[in-house]
Amino acid sequence: MDEISGKVINSLKQFRDRFSALRPDPDTSRPLEWLDSLCMRSSPKSVHDYQHPRLYYPGLSDTAWHEPDAVPFCQKLARNYRQIREEFMTRSAEASRSAYTQNNAQFITGTEWRAAVLKRWYFNDEETDRYPVTAAVLRDADVAETAMFSVLRPGGKILPHCAPWNTRLTLHLGLSIPPDCEIRVADEVRAWKSGEVLAFDDSFEHEVWNRSSESRAILLVDVWHPDLTPVERAILEPMLKLLDDDYNGSFTVENAMQDIKSSFARLRQSNGRQDLTMGEGLV
Repeated sequence: MDEISGKVINSLKQFRDRFSALRPDPDTSRPLEWLDSLCMRSSPKSVHDYQHPRLYYPGLSDTAWHEPDAVPFCQKLARNYRQIREEFMTRSAEASRSAYTQNNAQFITGTEWRAAVLKRWYFNDEETDRYPVTAAVLRDADVAETAMFSVLRPGGKILPHCAPWNTRLTLHLGLSIPPDCEIRVADEVRAWKSGEVLAFDDSFEHEVWNRSSESRAILLVDVWHPDLTPVERAILEPMLKLLDDDYNGSFTVENAMQDIKSSFARLRQSNGRQDLTMGEGLV
């Protein structure tokens, strides 16, 4: 908790006060309780070995590896594998141009991890124009923070690390998989297969290596943890943006409130949740 700056804590408190004043739906009780704990710098911790996110959201099932059949978006990725792979392969050189790092943590990722980032909270218009078929697949309510073509060059490795929070699962759709490429999540090592999806909770410690002489390519997609309700997702997304070191310099409390207004409007329209009237009071 010491990693959260005073400025971010102040933003979280403002967000909490403005949101709580709207007498929110009961479904928001869990994220608001977590928000209270963050404001008091007393976020809970996981009891599981290997699971050490920066911030732990309680009440979700904690499993390092998840069965793809239990994650609906895995089936969507698998169904669209051939089109996604064909689109990627025609532009694979472009996807390998830019080194990828999260929160400037290049000591973890090194320089051999390359990526074409289609989404990082928001869709990247330049990349979605370049990969329109894949972008269409990704425009789905289940998709959370990040979606990108991920390339690990020959001899590359990504050192052991944990995601900043446990509110998502990470999916890997194998696109071009040479031998001697593996991923360890917690205490289990698995290998990718082209056309198949691996699903795991990246708040558990994980690492990747490519001992081959060819690049490994996957489509990486973050999806919301399946235990979260649509209402919880709508509250958590702006909260996490306020906490994200790559975004909280420009993402304001006003932005967060507008995000919630938009999210609740979509929920009322798509799910028939006419009881979600709180969004009308967001200005």
